[in-house]
Amino acid sequence: MSQSRHNELHEAKMIQYFLKFIAAITLIGSIFYALPAQSQDEGVLKVNLLFSHNGCSAGGSGEFAAIFYVPPERHITSLENGLFFLEFETPEGMKFAEPVFPSPVNFEGEQVFKGKTIVTCKFTVSDETAPGKYEINVIYGYQVCSETGNRMCFMPQEISKAVTLNVLPAGLSPIPLHTDIFSAPAISEDTKESASQPDESLEGRFSSALERGSILAFVLVFIAGILTSFTPCVYPVIPITIGYIGGRAEGKRLRGFVLSLFLVLGLAVMMSAAGIIAAATGQMFGSLTQHSIVIIIVALIFAAMGASMLGAFDISLPSAWQSKMRTTKKGFLGAFLVGMFTGLVAAPCVGPVLVALLAWIAQSGNLLMGFLLMFTYALGLGLLFVVIGTFAGALTALPGSGAWMDTVKYVFGIILIGGAVFILKSLIPQGFYLLFWGIFLIITGVFSGGLSLGKTEETKSVKWGRGIGLILITAGILTFIPGFKTVFGLESHQPGLAVSERKAVINWMVNNPNQGFETALKEGKPVLMDFYADWCAACKELEEKSFSDNKLIDEARGWVFIKMDMTRGNDELNAVQTAHKVHGLPTVILFDSKGEEKFRFSGFKPPEYILGLMGKTEAY
Repeated sequence: MSQSRHNELHEAKMIQYFLKFIAAITLIGSIFYALPAQSQDEGVLKVNLLFSHNGCSAGGSGEFAAIFYVPPERHITSLENGLFFLEFETPEGMKFAEPVFPSPVNFEGEQVFKGKTIVTCKFTVSDETAPGKYEINVIYGYQVCSETGNRMCFMPQEISKAVTLNVLPAGLSPIPLHTDIFSAPAISEDTKESASQPDESLEGRFSSALERGSILAFVLVFIAGILTSFTPCVYPVIPITIGYIGGRAEGKRLRGFVLSLFLVLGLAVMMSAAGIIAAATGQMFGSLTQHSIVIIIVALIFAAMGASMLGAFDISLPSAWQSKMRTTKKGFLGAFLVGMFTGLVAAPCVGPVLVALLAWIAQSGNLLMGFLLMFTYALGLGLLFVVIGTFAGALTALPGSGAWMDTVKYVFGIILIGGAVFILKSLIPQGFYLLFWGIFLIITGVFSGGLSLGKTEETKSVKWGRGIGLILITAGILTFIPGFKTVFGLESHQPGLAVSERKAVINWMVNNPNQGFETALKEGKPVLMDFYADWCAACKELEEKSFSDNKLIDEARGWVFIKMDMTRGNDELNAVQTAHKVHGLPTVILFDSKGEEKFRFSGFKPPEYILGLMGKTEAY
């Protein structure tokens, strides 16, 4: 059997392994999607304990909620047996009223509680209470019964948990939290009737499918992944795919396809794990992979790969490993690892559907099911890379000359090094970033033959190389000059420019939500809060295309605009992000002047969309 035939059979076998792996993931997902997040053998529920604000001023009042997540085909028994209760042990100066339970539903003649059940309770803090943090002991009990099989009732549960209430100085207004819970009456989810038309958007349908436990959620999240692959922050990943797959596919489309599959598999594993960590810890998806050390490591890896393709050195495994790789897994492990690094780069690309998914994972506690949904999302995101990688692998098969193969490796190496520079953008000041790009483009243009002298006998490829080189050199000079001016403070100013000719901008309050909400309450203005980061491409798109719109800027004069810059997160910023349940960037929330949330959206939206929401938000 020829070596080429052997390789083709091996690659076909690798495709079969990949498809079997996906089939196993799908089977596991189907099984666990039919199961509740909680154990089948215990009557223990997931319970969230929440305050309506980030604190309570001395002499003020607030509201507390206990949210019981009852799995499908189960219920909490009625109030009559006294097993469903909520009590408090409080320090002196605090008083909790009687809890308000939601309306029960009928199950075989018994009034029970099903679905997401919210129990609320109002409280007051004496004006003599000193500011500080106070521990409150919350005691709650319930009994869960099954509605299927032998319909058994589990042992009654009584649980005690400590929560902390932050008492603020008298007269200081706290920040509202969880406005979706406390702005509506406490009712059982199974008895709630929607007061508005169903949300027909992709994220709305996806959220509805999750609530119903529908397999349609997998289909919708896969579609959402495909749509996300066309967003701006995925663009830098494309040259990485082309550079790696194109340089190792050996001119074979089938090999490029198989390598692309394993690259996407690595991407899916990385993004799924990062998403689960984000949902479990309350951190924003993308921020986990955007620490400086991670960014530098990833950039160095891509730069080393590019330099290797340019012939600077060879990246090789030990000889014993190489012999095994030639006969068994040649290149596939590397593609998988590159896919994992690709997932780091693509991680900040969070669409509205993925934000809803992460919120569902955090709320349900079903991390395995969350992993499978995240994996499905990443496969949709990676479909574009499979197509690109397949045809990138075929590029080297076009002509048969060795010179062409060297040119392709050279181009792919340049692409990878350029990708490394792009990845470092958030860590480099704008001036130095432009300087680096200018130098990079000039050097690339020179080595492409941009400064070589023309000869009558030269080939068309040489002429094309010189032309492309001249374009790169010109672009490099045009990029280098503004970078040089910025670094050395040589930007030209226009002191005589009339005020009327200067472009108006929004007056943002940056990382100061307390002052922003106090100003809004004092002046009777609604609030727009934008969660932003420098590493988030969609955030910058929103800033450049929407928040720079003249009509929106005019409307902003009657508003308070707050920008939460999450580029370099800290404990204080993370607390605000967690309080407002922000799982991805960009997220924009609109409040009335009293701090009650009215609307929110994730991802890029045009100015007309934002103006429409602003027009629906009243000050009071």
